[in-house]
Amino acid sequence: ESAMAETRKKLDIVLRVRPLFCGDFYLFTGATLDERDWFAYQLNLPEEGKACLLSARRSQCPMCAACYPLKDLDEAAVYVLEDARTGNLLGEFSGQELMENGCTVSLPQPETASLIFITKK
Repeated sequence: ESAMAETRKKLDIVLRVRPLFCGDFYLFTGATLDERDWFAYQLNLPEEGKACLLSARRSQCPMCAACYPLKDLDEAAVYVLEDARTGNLLGEFSGQELMENGCTVSLPQPETASLIFITKK
């Protein structure tokens, strides 16, 4: 992939995330700088049916996966989860399922991050 195509792909992600910062913010982890912890939060525009989950595994974190119960979704609606980096669809889940059972994020390598787009179908 060319440098220009890669840059365009990253810009598209930024443009898609930016409006979500005007919505609700849910911090799933403590506000800590401890390198043994995960860091994760949800940005949510419930009136538009759009959200994202950003999570990061820090350098000394022993856990390779974490599950976060999402907030303020429409229980009866179906949501599509998409990996922002690859564009791969991760599945379709009810709002109730995502709020009760959570969204599991796997990051096998330390010092990596994940951005998942959550879109109401």
